[in-house]
Amino acid sequence: MEYPSIQILEKQFDDQPFRYPLFNHMLKLFFQDRREHYAWGAICATDLAYQLSLDRISFAEFGVASGNGLIELEKIALVLEAIYGIQIDVHGFDMGVGLPEIAGYRDLPNLWSKGYFPMDEQKLRSQLKKAELHLGNVSDTIPVFLDSSPSPVAFVAHDLDLYSSTINAFKLFEDKEDYLLPRVHIYFDDIIGFTYSKFNGERLAIEEFNARNEKRKIDQIYRLSFFLGKRTFWDESIYLLHIFDHALYAKNDGLLQISVIQNNNCPLD
Repeated sequence: MEYPSIQILEKQFDDQPFRYPLFNHMLKLFFQDRREHYAWGAICATDLAYQLSLDRISFAEFGVASGNGLIELEKIALVLEAIYGIQIDVHGFDMGVGLPEIAGYRDLPNLWSKGYFPMDEQKLRSQLKKAELHLGNVSDTIPVFLDSSPSPVAFVAHDLDLYSSTINAFKLFEDKEDYLLPRVHIYFDDIIGFTYSKFNGERLAIEEFNARNEKRKIDQIYRLSFFLGKRTFWDESIYLLHIFDHALYAKNDGLLQISVIQNNNCPLD
Protein backbone atom coordinates (compact mmCIF):
# COMPACT_ATOMS: atom_id res chain seq x y z
CA MET A 1 0.00 0.00 0.00
CA GLU A 2 1.20 3.48 -0.85
CA TYR A 3 0.77 6.18 1.78
CA PRO A 4 0.37 9.92 1.23
CA SER A 5 3.10 12.18 2.54
CA ILE A 6 2.55 14.18 5.70
CA GLN A 7 2.67 17.35 3.59
CA ILE A 8 -0.36 16.18 1.59
CA LEU A 9 -2.23 15.06 4.70
CA GLU A 10 -1.68 18.25 6.67
CA LYS A 11 -3.05 20.43 3.87
CA GLN A 12 -6.50 18.98 4.62
CA PHE A 13 -6.28 20.38 8.16
CA ASP A 14 -4.58 23.73 7.70
CA ASP A 15 -7.78 25.50 8.87
CA GLN A 16 -7.82 23.65 12.20
CA PRO A 17 -6.62 25.39 15.38
CA PHE A 18 -5.00 22.20 16.72
CA ARG A 19 -2.88 19.43 15.22
CA TYR A 20 -5.04 16.74 16.86
CA PRO A 21 -7.68 16.43 14.08
CA LEU A 22 -4.85 15.43 11.74
CA PHE A 23 -3.63 12.80 14.21
CA ASN A 24 -7.15 11.44 14.67
CA HIS A 25 -7.64 11.27 10.89
CA MET A 26 -4.41 9.30 10.53
CA LEU A 27 -5.42 7.00 13.38
CA LYS A 28 -8.73 6.17 11.73
CA LEU A 29 -7.38 5.95 8.18
CA PHE A 30 -4.23 3.88 8.71
CA PHE A 31 -4.38 2.25 12.14
CA GLN A 32 -7.97 1.14 12.72
CA ASP A 33 -6.93 -2.49 13.04
CA ARG A 34 -3.72 -1.71 14.93
CA ARG A 35 -3.22 -1.02 18.62
CA GLU A 36 -4.74 2.45 18.80
CA HIS A 37 -3.00 3.24 22.08
CA TYR A 38 0.37 2.50 20.49
CA ALA A 39 -0.49 4.16 17.19
CA TRP A 40 -1.70 7.46 18.67
CA GLY A 41 1.39 7.91 20.83
CA ALA A 42 3.60 6.90 17.91
CA ILE A 43 1.89 9.40 15.57
CA CYS A 44 2.38 12.23 18.08
CA ALA A 45 6.00 11.23 18.64
CA THR A 46 6.82 11.06 14.94
CA ASP A 47 5.10 14.36 14.30
CA LEU A 48 7.22 15.98 17.01
CA ALA A 49 10.35 14.62 15.32
CA TYR A 50 9.04 16.07 12.04
CA GLN A 51 8.54 19.49 13.63
CA LEU A 52 12.08 19.29 15.04
CA SER A 53 13.50 18.37 11.60
CA LEU A 54 14.90 15.03 12.80
CA ASP A 55 15.47 12.24 10.30
CA ARG A 56 15.73 9.23 12.61
CA ILE A 57 14.09 8.24 15.91
CA SER A 58 13.39 5.16 18.04
CA PHE A 59 10.28 3.48 19.40
CA ALA A 60 10.57 1.07 22.34
CA GLU A 61 8.35 -1.45 24.07
CA PHE A 62 9.23 -2.49 27.62
CA GLY A 63 7.57 -5.81 28.35
CA VAL A 64 7.34 -7.80 25.11
CA ALA A 65 6.08 -11.22 26.33
CA SER A 66 4.53 -13.06 23.35
CA GLY A 67 5.47 -10.18 21.06
CA ASN A 68 2.05 -9.18 19.77
CA GLY A 69 2.58 -5.57 20.81
CA LEU A 70 6.09 -5.36 19.37
CA ILE A 71 4.93 -6.78 16.06
CA GLU A 72 2.19 -4.14 15.89
CA LEU A 73 4.60 -1.38 16.91
CA GLU A 74 6.88 -2.45 14.10
CA LYS A 75 4.01 -2.26 11.60
CA ILE A 76 3.00 1.17 12.92
CA ALA A 77 6.59 2.36 12.53
CA LEU A 78 6.73 1.20 8.90
CA VAL A 79 3.57 3.16 8.05
CA LEU A 80 4.83 6.30 9.77
CA GLU A 81 8.19 5.99 8.03
CA ALA A 82 6.38 6.06 4.69
CA ILE A 83 4.23 9.06 5.64
CA TYR A 84 6.86 11.21 7.34
CA GLY A 85 10.05 10.12 5.58
CA ILE A 86 11.68 9.60 8.98
CA GLN A 87 13.57 6.40 9.78
CA ILE A 88 12.17 4.68 12.87
CA ASP A 89 14.15 2.07 14.79
CA VAL A 90 12.10 -0.31 16.95
CA HIS A 91 13.36 -1.93 20.15
CA GLY A 92 11.80 -4.49 22.47
CA PHE A 93 13.00 -5.03 26.06
CA ASP A 94 12.04 -8.15 28.00
CA MET A 95 13.44 -10.76 30.39
CA GLY A 96 12.60 -13.41 27.80
CA VAL A 97 11.65 -15.96 30.48
CA GLY A 98 8.65 -14.28 32.08
CA LEU A 99 8.38 -11.89 34.99
CA PRO A 100 11.31 -11.78 37.46
CA GLU A 101 11.07 -12.32 41.21
CA ILE A 102 8.29 -10.25 42.80
CA ALA A 103 9.86 -7.69 45.16
CA GLY A 104 7.19 -7.11 47.78
CA TYR A 105 3.91 -5.20 47.85
CA ARG A 106 5.11 -2.52 45.40
CA ASP A 107 5.22 -5.18 42.67
CA LEU A 108 1.52 -6.06 43.23
CA PRO A 109 1.93 -9.72 44.22
CA ASN A 110 -1.86 -10.00 44.30
CA LEU A 111 -1.76 -9.70 40.50
CA TRP A 112 1.64 -10.99 39.34
CA SER A 113 3.94 -13.94 39.99
CA LYS A 114 7.41 -14.89 38.82
CA GLY A 115 7.39 -16.50 35.38
CA TYR A 116 4.21 -14.90 34.07
CA PHE A 117 4.24 -14.00 30.34
CA PRO A 118 7.18 -16.06 29.01
CA MET A 119 8.43 -15.51 25.46
CA ASP A 120 8.83 -17.97 22.60
CA GLU A 121 11.96 -16.21 21.37
CA GLN A 122 12.49 -18.23 18.20
CA LYS A 123 8.89 -17.82 17.07
CA LEU A 124 8.91 -14.08 17.76
CA ARG A 125 12.20 -13.45 15.96
CA SER A 126 10.79 -15.22 12.89
CA GLN A 127 7.88 -12.71 12.84
CA LEU A 128 9.91 -9.53 13.20
CA LYS A 129 11.10 -7.51 10.21
CA LYS A 130 13.17 -4.74 11.77
CA ALA A 131 12.66 -4.66 15.53
CA GLU A 132 15.62 -5.48 17.76
CA LEU A 133 15.17 -7.57 20.89
CA HIS A 134 17.07 -6.75 24.08
CA LEU A 135 16.68 -9.74 26.39
CA GLY A 136 17.58 -9.77 30.06
CA ASN A 137 17.06 -7.56 33.07
CA VAL A 138 16.59 -3.93 32.01
CA SER A 139 19.26 -2.94 34.53
CA ASP A 140 21.70 -4.75 32.25
CA THR A 141 20.20 -4.20 28.79
CA ILE A 142 19.57 -0.44 28.96
CA PRO A 143 23.25 0.49 29.52
CA VAL A 144 24.22 -1.70 26.55
CA PHE A 145 21.48 -0.08 24.48
CA LEU A 146 22.70 3.42 25.37
CA ASP A 147 26.31 2.46 24.61
CA SER A 148 25.18 1.71 21.04
CA SER A 149 24.31 5.43 20.54
CA PRO A 150 20.68 4.84 19.50
CA SER A 151 18.56 7.32 17.59
CA PRO A 152 16.53 9.53 19.97
CA VAL A 153 13.72 7.69 21.73
CA ALA A 154 10.39 9.28 20.79
CA PHE A 155 7.71 6.81 21.93
CA VAL A 156 7.75 4.16 24.66
CA ALA A 157 5.11 1.56 25.48
CA HIS A 158 5.59 0.55 29.13
CA ASP A 159 4.21 -2.87 30.05
CA LEU A 160 6.67 -4.27 32.56
CA ASP A 161 3.88 -4.80 35.14
CA LEU A 162 6.16 -4.45 38.16
CA TYR A 163 7.31 -1.39 40.07
CA SER A 164 10.84 -2.79 40.38
CA SER A 165 11.24 -3.37 36.65
CA THR A 166 9.63 -0.04 35.71
CA ILE A 167 11.82 2.06 38.01
CA ASN A 168 14.90 0.35 36.53
CA ALA A 169 13.66 1.00 32.99
CA PHE A 170 13.31 4.71 33.81
CA LYS A 171 17.12 4.90 33.81
CA LEU A 172 16.68 5.39 30.07
CA PHE A 173 14.90 8.68 30.78
CA GLU A 174 17.78 9.93 32.93
CA ASP A 175 20.48 9.57 30.30
CA LYS A 176 21.92 12.07 27.81
CA GLU A 177 19.44 14.21 25.91
CA ASP A 178 21.04 13.03 22.65
CA TYR A 179 19.13 9.77 23.06
CA LEU A 180 15.76 11.33 23.86
CA LEU A 181 13.32 13.74 22.27
CA PRO A 182 12.60 16.80 24.44
CA ARG A 183 9.16 15.31 25.07
CA VAL A 184 8.81 11.54 24.91
CA HIS A 185 5.31 10.10 24.49
CA ILE A 186 4.68 7.14 26.80
CA TYR A 187 1.83 4.65 27.03
CA PHE A 188 1.53 3.00 30.46
CA ASP A 189 -0.35 -0.28 30.41
CA ASP A 190 -0.74 -0.87 34.14
CA ILE A 191 -2.11 2.28 35.77
CA ILE A 192 -5.91 2.07 35.52
CA GLY A 193 -8.31 -0.22 37.35
CA PHE A 194 -7.48 -3.28 39.45
CA THR A 195 -5.37 -2.39 42.52
CA TYR A 196 -3.00 0.11 40.87
CA SER A 197 -2.20 3.22 42.89
CA LYS A 198 0.51 5.83 43.36
CA PHE A 199 1.88 3.59 46.11
CA ASN A 200 2.63 0.59 43.88
CA GLY A 201 3.42 -0.46 40.31
CA GLU A 202 4.02 1.97 37.48
CA ARG A 203 2.37 4.90 39.27
CA LEU A 204 4.79 4.60 42.21
CA ALA A 205 7.72 4.44 39.77
CA ILE A 206 6.46 7.67 38.16
CA GLU A 207 6.10 9.36 41.57
CA GLU A 208 9.66 8.43 42.55
CA PHE A 209 11.13 9.43 39.19
CA ASN A 210 9.55 12.87 39.48
CA ALA A 211 10.75 13.31 43.04
CA ARG A 212 14.29 12.37 42.04
CA ASN A 213 14.59 14.58 38.94
CA GLU A 214 14.32 18.36 39.02
CA LYS A 215 14.45 19.01 35.26
CA ARG A 216 12.75 15.84 34.02
CA LYS A 217 9.15 15.00 34.84
CA ILE A 218 6.63 12.38 33.71
CA ASP A 219 2.99 13.45 33.66
CA GLN A 220 -0.29 12.55 32.03
CA ILE A 221 -1.66 14.34 28.97
CA TYR A 222 -4.84 15.63 30.61
CA ARG A 223 -8.35 15.34 29.14
CA LEU A 224 -7.06 13.61 26.04
CA SER A 225 -10.55 12.27 25.33
CA PHE A 226 -11.63 15.84 24.51
CA PHE A 227 -9.13 16.02 21.65
CA LEU A 228 -9.77 12.44 20.57
CA GLY A 229 -13.50 13.16 20.40
CA LYS A 230 -14.25 9.94 22.27
CA ARG A 231 -13.56 8.05 25.46
CA THR A 232 -11.28 5.06 25.15
CA PHE A 233 -9.76 2.57 27.58
CA TRP A 234 -6.39 4.23 26.96
CA ASP A 235 -7.02 7.99 26.92
CA GLU A 236 -5.89 8.28 30.56
CA SER A 237 -2.80 6.16 29.92
CA ILE A 238 -0.84 8.48 27.59
CA TYR A 239 1.90 10.43 29.35
CA LEU A 240 4.80 12.68 28.43
CA LEU A 241 8.35 12.73 29.69
CA HIS A 242 9.29 16.42 29.79
CA ILE A 243 13.00 17.26 29.61
CA PHE A 244 12.86 20.93 30.51
CA ASP A 245 16.55 21.65 29.92
CA HIS A 246 16.70 19.81 26.57
CA ALA A 247 18.20 22.00 23.86
CA LEU A 248 15.08 21.49 21.70
CA TYR A 249 12.42 21.75 24.42
CA ALA A 250 11.38 25.31 23.53
CA LYS A 251 11.21 24.77 19.78
CA ASN A 252 7.63 25.11 18.50
CA ASP A 253 5.99 21.72 18.03
CA GLY A 254 3.09 22.86 15.81
CA LEU A 255 0.33 21.54 18.09
CA LEU A 256 -1.31 24.97 18.06
CA GLN A 257 -1.85 26.83 14.77
CA ILE A 258 -1.79 30.33 16.21
CA SER A 259 -2.83 32.14 13.03
CA VAL A 260 -6.01 30.04 12.80
CA ILE A 261 -6.77 30.59 16.49
CA GLN A 262 -6.33 34.36 16.22
CA ASN A 263 -8.30 34.73 12.98
CA ASN A 264 -11.26 32.68 14.21
CA ASN A 265 -11.51 33.83 17.83
CA CYS A 266 -10.95 30.32 19.09
CA PRO A 267 -11.34 29.65 22.84
CA LEU A 268 -7.58 29.71 23.45
CA ASP A 269 -7.22 33.24 22.11
